[in-house]
Amino acid sequence: MSNSDFSRENNSRRRFLNSFTALSLGTFLPANRSKASAQVNMQSATEDAADAARAARLARKLASPQWKDGKFRNELPEITRFAQAFTKMIFSRRQTTPDGEVPTRKRSKADFATAPVSGSRVTWLGHSTMLIEMAGLRFLTDPVWGERASPVSFAGPRRFFAPPLSLGELPKLDAVIVSHDHYDHLCRDTIEHLAKLKVPFITTLGVGDRLEKMGVHHSLIQEFDWWEETHIAGVKLACVPARHFSGRALLDRNTTLWSGWVFQSQQHRIYFSGDTAYFPGFKEIGDRYGPFDVVAIESAAYNSAWPDVHIGPEQALQACLDLKG
Repeated sequence: MSNSDFSRENNSRRRFLNSFTALSLGTFLPANRSKASAQVNMQSATEDAADAARAARLARKLASPQWKDGKFRNELPEITRFAQAFTKMIFSRRQTTPDGEVPTRKRSKADFATAPVSGSRVTWLGHSTMLIEMAGLRFLTDPVWGERASPVSFAGPRRFFAPPLSLGELPKLDAVIVSHDHYDHLCRDTIEHLAKLKVPFITTLGVGDRLEKMGVHHSLIQEFDWWEETHIAGVKLACVPARHFSGRALLDRNTTLWSGWVFQSQQHRIYFSGDTAYFPGFKEIGDRYGPFDVVAIESAAYNSAWPDVHIGPEQALQACLDLKG
């Protein structure tokens, strides 16, 4: 083969390869551009939906009758003397921890495989965490499985006993109910686990932003103001007033709302207080939704230094009467 023939053959091969490459890229790149564009559009739509949900939650929060001068307010004034309580805690010799092991009864998923004969059952899992079964549905309140009620793992109030039911043994849930955002009622590790279950979260105004940051999808969050109601498969859930406060840091006190909750089916009525002090609202709740088959009143961390944010044992009994429990 002459040099000129060899050169012409190489040129032909190069033209063929260039044409094939151009044809391939022309077919391949537009398809990938379309795919990438679709992904960007989908991500943008998701972000827009999340932004719209946050904006709607914020608008409802700012329109609440409880929102005044940039914070949520109780109807009654609040007097707290934390310095007094702190001094007592440091210098007092009062017993503040159990002497021995707290008796508990272990539970597993199998214990909930059979519906309660009465149609209603409440399993207390510690502090404010309860599994409420009613009319074939299951509701979990203020879920805390963490070791400490604290923003850090090395300090803060520590639990006295392991949860009687592990997170892995939880039966299928129909909704998680959160009364307010304090660490002993809203545990990040627990919420992050529950968020993976894609279960609806029902809470008070402002708490939705916290839940979303903990991994709960915006479409699964519903926020409510006092006296607002919702229904899940025939069970009424009512957000009712409480006398307390909120916050998870030094500068965010009362930027989210606190409440109690009423669970009402055709056969049964259950009241869950969350955290609250004694106040006249118990009687109004009883008049509107009572009488109750069960009243779960949070009588914990009570102290003469803060009678306006926590309820004592004697007051809890009076509240039970007010509620028609």
